[in-house]
Amino acid sequence: MGAARPDEEAPAVWVERQLRPDGARQESRFRRVVFAGADGYRPHGPRWTALTHEELEDLVGAEVATDRGVGYVQRPAEPEPRPGTPGGGRGSCGDE
Repeated sequence: MGAARPDEEAPAVWVERQLRPDGARQESRFRRVVFAGADGYRPHGPRWTALTHEELEDLVGAEVATDRGVGYVQRPAEPEPRPGTPGGGRGSCGDE
């Protein structure tokens, strides 16, 4: 969900949620994003407010899934960078 089309009077509803790994210390929450305005397809001036699951379902007018869905495939873990390789440790070419 994003910015309104230029011919619409009101902007679309934008809701976001960052899903965290199981056992994470910080709880995952829905947040509604309201923009101060938009220039064509570019919204500006975002403000975030917390939204409960019940409030989201009232806003949408239907049930809302709270998981990633049945088709979600978790990305494989990236290998740990090794010193002396690009992106690993000091010096990108093995030099200290």
